[in-house]
Amino acid sequence: MNLESLANELLLDLFDYFNIIELFRSFSGLNIRFNNLLFKHYRSHHIDLRSITKQNFDEICRKYLPEMTDRVISLYLSDDDETPYQLTSFLSYNLKISDFHRLKRLSLIHIRSINIMNDLLRQLKFLPDLKHLEIIDCNFRSSYFHIIWRQCQLTHFKLEKLSSIDFIINNISSSIQNLILHSNLNQFHSVDRLLTSTPHLQHLSVVLTFNMNFSPFSFIGSSLKSLHLVYSSSFDFLDELLERFPNLKQLKIQTEYIEINGYRWEKIIRNDLSKLKIFELMMEFDTPWNLNKENQVDVILESFRTSFWLIEHQWFVRCHYYNKSLCLYTLPCTFPKSFQYLDKPFQSTCSHSTHLLKIHHIDVLFPSINPFWMNTVDISQLRSISIQISDDLSIQSQLQSLFDRATNLYSLRLYSKHFSRQFFLDKITSESIRRLDLRSIYLYANENICQQLCKTSLVNQCEVLLIHVENRSEILFLINHMKNLRALYVHSKVSVDQTNPYYPSIFIDELIQWLKQQLPTSFAISPDEYFPSCVRIWISYVQFSNE
Repeated sequence: MNLESLANELLLDLFDYFNIIELFRSFSGLNIRFNNLLFKHYRSHHIDLRSITKQNFDEICRKYLPEMTDRVISLYLSDDDETPYQLTSFLSYNLKISDFHRLKRLSLIHIRSINIMNDLLRQLKFLPDLKHLEIIDCNFRSSYFHIIWRQCQLTHFKLEKLSSIDFIINNISSSIQNLILHSNLNQFHSVDRLLTSTPHLQHLSVVLTFNMNFSPFSFIGSSLKSLHLVYSSSFDFLDELLERFPNLKQLKIQTEYIEINGYRWEKIIRNDLSKLKIFELMMEFDTPWNLNKENQVDVILESFRTSFWLIEHQWFVRCHYYNKSLCLYTLPCTFPKSFQYLDKPFQSTCSHSTHLLKIHHIDVLFPSINPFWMNTVDISQLRSISIQISDDLSIQSQLQSLFDRATNLYSLRLYSKHFSRQFFLDKITSESIRRLDLRSIYLYANENICQQLCKTSLVNQCEVLLIHVENRSEILFLINHMKNLRALYVHSKVSVDQTNPYYPSIFIDELIQWLKQQLPTSFAISPDEYFPSCVRIWISYVQFSNE
């Protein structure tokens, strides 16, 4: 069958299995029909420039994007360790966000330059159709809220930032309905302003961590239907806050340092949240050393065994106890942090086993004290894992069992203070892992270790590597021998002040200049703005040799 004999609908379905480079290389310019189909395809599809090789990125920006800026409705840009220096490269092709005037979704990820952020945010006013905006781990200033709140069509805004931030704004958004602020709001007035400035808010996810006196709220969140809250403050503030959402149908809450038993939760829900249908809870708190933990757990669980919990709503809980710490959560559990308690003793109001759902990232210790958790948890959707190793010689079977079941696992990070030179990685395989972070094993890899690494299956298929090396020559060795590598984050021992490994030194500039002399000009090489003694390299696959 000739490809051109297929119906347009089948060809458009076929296009979904190609990335943008493959599509344009294969079909662009063949004839008018295929050009029109490509136009139709990208009129309703997004351009995702995350996790892309620099060679493909350069080709897209140089050959294709300038011709389709008026068709793209979704754009993802990232300056993270997998695509370092991307925004600078993007702008170097004379591309502007404002050129994509039909854009409906924009995601900005890990942009550290405040000048670039200022420029990008100023261009938002030229995107009249923008409905979804994501800003993930960027250099974000409180003043940006004023710009974002002026977007008349914006319905979804997501901000993820590690540090805390004040919500400073005077104008009101009549369009925002879905708001995710995974950045700590540490002032009461920030919370009040946030909710007052978004009167049509339906879905809210926010982090609140502060301890202070507060005044009565000036808002009633009658439009809010769903609330996801990470909370660490007083019970009184929480009680006052939840009273303001009388129409809430879904509540997901994660608390630290405060204990709220089942009787108090029942009272809150009956009195203030009568329309609640979905309730997900996780509480972590400490108890006195001198009290019997099993008895304490019995008392807490008894408060969750009333007819309200077991019959009326069928909301069941599990409580783990370890040393002086207790962790209680509803079942089935969707809180990734609960994973670290799975090998600890527990009691439950539910008689049957319940799996964790949709776990995308976990932090675990190997060898596991209780390896049976691997047979009771659904990790099929696991994307990244951080593993702390206490003994690298006895974990191979446990790790292999984990990797065999985690079929979508992409990123592996290893921690160890006593890492053996006998590499256990050489006997471990995974068909899905493409990113390796070896920075935290406290080992500067010399040429011999790099040679051993490059013989392993995991490193051989690795596309993104983060590592410490002994000398700068190992950087070239890794680039030459890891044929699938597209990004390298490296910390060279000779380029740092040994008294403070993350303090910038004069050697880092010398290292970068040396690398630029040794590597093709198509490579993007730059220091890490947060840790200036580290170098980020975005690789364009051009064969080269170094004597």
